[in-house]
Amino acid sequence: MGTRAYSADDDFSRAVTARIDQAIRDAGISKADLIKKTGLSHNYVYKRLRGEGPWTTHDIDLISRALDIEPLTLMAGAAKTADSGMKADSEKQATQRVSEILRNLSDTFALAADDEPYRDAEGTTVEQ
Repeated sequence: MGTRAYSADDDFSRAVTARIDQAIRDAGISKADLIKKTGLSHNYVYKRLRGEGPWTTHDIDLISRALDIEPLTLMAGAAKTADSGMKADSEKQATQRVSEILRNLSDTFALAADDEPYRDAEGTTVEQ
């Protein structure tokens, strides 16, 4: 039985990785120093930083301790970033959908105007 490939290709996973990367920079340490402080292997950390594997709660705890920050602070920052991205995506999708509906309505009304005689408020046909 082969190993299953994992991709951290969702908003929250990407946000966690980005937040960890930012926290490393903010702490002013190298990734090599972080690896030494956490006891995690080089390969393990870099795979996760590339989004090729999931971070565990244990990883988050080790990294937070190494960077001298609270794990919940790290995760809250990631959650806020992911939430902002999802809201922006939702708003963009909603705007695109409304635009599509308006285009369809416009096309429908244009076709109706060509095919149907003009009617007044009472429904009486009026010559144009």
